[in-house]
Amino acid sequence: MKVQKYARKVFFVDGVEVTTENLEEVAEWCGGSVQQTKPKPEEGLEAQPYVKVPILKYVNERQTKAFVGDVVTKSGNQFKVYTGQAFRKSFEELVSS
Repeated sequence: MKVQKYARKVFFVDGVEVTTENLEEVAEWCGGSVQQTKPKPEEGLEAQPYVKVPILKYVNERQTKAFVGDVVTKSGNQFKVYTGQAFRKSFEELVSS
């Protein structure tokens, strides 16, 4: 067996962090809609707004919901939702010169 080292190919995305102020704009940008979670008073949880992002391939429903602090990215014509932490681990901002 031959084990080799590999590096992930570089690819570029456009991204925007979801805030309470830009929910509607993000939804319009990605072709999604602003929705709300159901409140769960018994668990002390209030309804939370999120952007329902049209994702073609996803493993679980959470991957289609962009909450405040999440980042929505676009590569080609595909959108993807990252938690803020996962996004910062995977991407760095390009500084234009």
